[in-house]
Amino acid sequence: PIKQDMQGGEFPSWQPWPGEVLNLAISRPEAISGNTRTIESAVLDYRPGARSADATLSLQVRSSQGSELPLALPPASQLQRVLIDGVEQANPLQNNAGDDIALNIPLRPGSQRIDVSWRQAKNIDWRTTTPQPAIDEPLTNIELKMQLPENRWLLAVGGPAMGPALLIWGVLLVIVLVAVVLGRSRIAPVATWQWILLGIGMSTVNSWGSILVVLWFVTMSRRRVLDLAQLRRTDFHLIQVALVLLTALALGILVGTIPRSLLSSPDMQVVGNQSTTSQLIWYQDRMALGLPTAWAISLPMWVYRAVMLMWSLWLVFSLLGWGRWGWQSFTAGELWRSRGTEDNVVHSHWGFPNLSFPKIIIALLLVTALLALIWQAVWA
Repeated sequence: PIKQDMQGGEFPSWQPWPGEVLNLAISRPEAISGNTRTIESAVLDYRPGARSADATLSLQVRSSQGSELPLALPPASQLQRVLIDGVEQANPLQNNAGDDIALNIPLRPGSQRIDVSWRQAKNIDWRTTTPQPAIDEPLTNIELKMQLPENRWLLAVGGPAMGPALLIWGVLLVIVLVAVVLGRSRIAPVATWQWILLGIGMSTVNSWGSILVVLWFVTMSRRRVLDLAQLRRTDFHLIQVALVLLTALALGILVGTIPRSLLSSPDMQVVGNQSTTSQLIWYQDRMALGLPTAWAISLPMWVYRAVMLMWSLWLVFSLLGWGRWGWQSFTAGELWRSRGTEDNVVHSHWGFPNLSFPKIIIALLLVTALLALIWQAVWA
């Protein structure tokens, strides 16, 4: 038979028929040179901090015989501990040459998990790179993890092909193109650079809300040139009510963007390999020698807060002019029609020249809200 079950203690046997001859040729296979150990997986967990950086390298090693695995830590590293199958090694074999630490980790025949932890006295910089411990062995199933502090503003990443990506830069490119189109269309008293600033400021907090804001500008622009004589009283009232609701939603989105931009973390739209803004994960199937390198570019979070504070101040002062334009568009021709007078035009300027009353009310509300948010951000 091609395959026999020998778990029951039965071994294959051959019973020759009369006249049959069996010739046996037994030889010993020659040994082939090669590695006696295989690193089946390697996981590097790197956690940079304000004053120091912690790293842990986890290796799953399979060895055919007892030996030692050489491993050299990065320069100026402090060895924290060495674990073999969860058991801490009290006196790991090491050779120190200056600031370098070279380990000789004992291996037994079979599979074992090795965890090596160390600390480096280095401050987190604008460009953070994963450390490079020296492993003179082929590696498979390599995973690099970088845990950034919560007070960092992630801007760019790089490393193995299977890793995180920041979609925010593609979104910003679309925002710039749309802003150029809106600026040249002149549908509202908003210049191209103002459209760009508005879209970029909202992209890290509320990207979808910017669509509703653009819709408000387009709607108010159409309302400004609307032929009211062709509308019935009911239709006109429905349009006015819908504009009021749309204005409330757009204003709520813009005003709500200010506290979120000053108090929350920016949404950089990090995707890929289960990565997040603070947890970056890369994967590579194999390396001929050593670990690959991954990097991230980030800035302190206070830089983002300062930028968004200036953007919020610009937004408040811009809302004053946009609010006046919106009110003029909303009341163009007439504000409301009384019952039974289809052609009655009711102008409303609140008894003040240049519509100053609603302008003052909106300005007071926005300035008061901004001061309250700045006070909360500074003293909370």
